[in-house]
Amino acid sequence: MTNLWNDFSSLQNFFPTESSERMVFDHAIDAIQGHKDLSVPITDALIKKIRHPKVKFVLTGQQPGLAGGNYLVCLKAMAALANAKKLEKQLVEPIIPIFWIASDDSDLKECNIIHYPKAMRLSFNDSSQNLPLGSRYFTKEHQDQLWNFFPNLKKAGAYKAGDDFAVAMAKSLYYHLPNAEEFLFVRGDAKWVSKASQPILKKILTQSKEVEQALLKRENELKIHNLKPGVPHIIGQSRVFKINQGKRERIWQSKIRDGDYTHDALSRPLVCDTIFPILGHVLGPGELKYFVQLAPLYSLFKIPFPKVYKRPKAWVISKEIKVLADSLSLDPKKIVAKSQSELLEELGQRMPTKAEAIICHPSWQVSPHLEKLIRKINTINSSFMQLEQKSWASKEYGLHLKVIYNWFGEGRVQERIRNFSELSANQWIELSKGLDATLGEEQWLYLK
Repeated sequence: MTNLWNDFSSLQNFFPTESSERMVFDHAIDAIQGHKDLSVPITDALIKKIRHPKVKFVLTGQQPGLAGGNYLVCLKAMAALANAKKLEKQLVEPIIPIFWIASDDSDLKECNIIHYPKAMRLSFNDSSQNLPLGSRYFTKEHQDQLWNFFPNLKKAGAYKAGDDFAVAMAKSLYYHLPNAEEFLFVRGDAKWVSKASQPILKKILTQSKEVEQALLKRENELKIHNLKPGVPHIIGQSRVFKINQGKRERIWQSKIRDGDYTHDALSRPLVCDTIFPILGHVLGPGELKYFVQLAPLYSLFKIPFPKVYKRPKAWVISKEIKVLADSLSLDPKKIVAKSQSELLEELGQRMPTKAEAIICHPSWQVSPHLEKLIRKINTINSSFMQLEQKSWASKEYGLHLKVIYNWFGEGRVQERIRNFSELSANQWIELSKGLDATLGEEQWLYLK
């Protein structure tokens, strides 16, 4: 049975009819200042567009992560820009891509990790506290660790001592993204965003029973298709947090209190679409589940439903992988699609099994320990790093093993370059030329 979550055309049956009607954007001054507060430049041309009476937006976003987050972040941003340009031509109105940095999120465990060049988390003294990421700051030690691994971050001035997660993410995005000057950057925990979101959050809170009924009805509809919601609704919960001494506390329907409110994962899109006149959202697979789940709430609160765009699924083929593929007469796409163990097994099958055959092999130098290496590779269960450290391979073959390890990392199949900060701004510009960011279909990008 096909997983309906992977069938985008069928999922659109769960969405209400799209509406082209949008309110006038009346937060231009706050949005411009908020962009500046993230320590990234803003051009006069962008300011002019933001202040235009007919301005509209296409939104995407992500939680702020280390080293700018994984490379899918860049793909989402490029898709927002491409679809904004496409709509601008169709409507002959100014359309601006927004990158929403979800700095109100407090999931440090999820965001405080990099997988390359080694799996690592930074140490925060207050890691046990439920603080928004926008209230967490990088130290000189953090800065040195990240800049050592990712020299591009130093060029961007990102993740400097004193930067919070949102500022660091914005700096990295601005440095790496092609046409970054065309984006409006917004942090989810900005004071102006909080103030502008209070009216819709109060509606969500006071109508929490109706919200619950709509969500539970949608969950039952999803069950018919064997689909589980992205965020299962717990009976009695509201979809609103209260801010208490800088920390988020879930509000329960039986304990509604006055105060400053903020959104959760399901109410965030409603907040975005009431603050900004948004025509479309670029979504990853997890966010798409949220939208299917919360779609009935747009009708409940009479908010125009936006277009939904899938982010592109693009596999990046690095120069190293291309060289490796050519030397083995393999399609580089097959190398990327395989798991580490599958690839090592195939390499073991392709290598000569006798020492005298090695001399005739065009790709490898003679190694006295090659037979032992082949046996180890074929077992698959041995430690990869031990193989490399014991230098059982020839220099060339050892390089191939290193490429494989760096690409997959700890045996994980990677659909991505682990962090978009691994690539320079010029490399991202080159990659963007081969990407049709308006398509959500699988694409292959080659690094030169």
